[in-house]
Amino acid sequence: MRRHEIELLIPTGFAVDVLCCVAIALFVPIGMARFVVFAAINVVLGAWLRHPLAAFTTAVIAWSLTTGFLLNNLGELTFSAADLERLVTLLVAALLGSVCGMLFWQRRAAPELAPVVVSRQNRPVDPMLTSAE
Repeated sequence: MRRHEIELLIPTGFAVDVLCCVAIALFVPIGMARFVVFAAINVVLGAWLRHPLAAFTTAVIAWSLTTGFLLNNLGELTFSAADLERLVTLLVAALLGSVCGMLFWQRRAAPELAPVVVSRQNRPVDPMLTSAE
């Protein structure tokens, strides 16, 4: 499978983050459960993106959505030390997902090694040149 271009991955990640933010706001109760669900979604999204820069950008978008809409109930955008911890958590989650996705698809796309046939003299033999007995 061909890697997607970054110009498509970042807007796609943004759209997925916005849709997930809306779904989390509607269906997950207020509290840290919202952040945990969003972090898990960003691990999966990072694995699908398979591009560290796109995963990093998507995590920053997820952090801004989390800070502005999911966890902040003050009616205005404020920042605290906990916000920085959540940013680092989302960055690590997305980058971990991206690395896992790259490794998974790289391993899956690796060609299978052909078996080596060895003659009785312990020399490799081309199976196409020998007759079937």
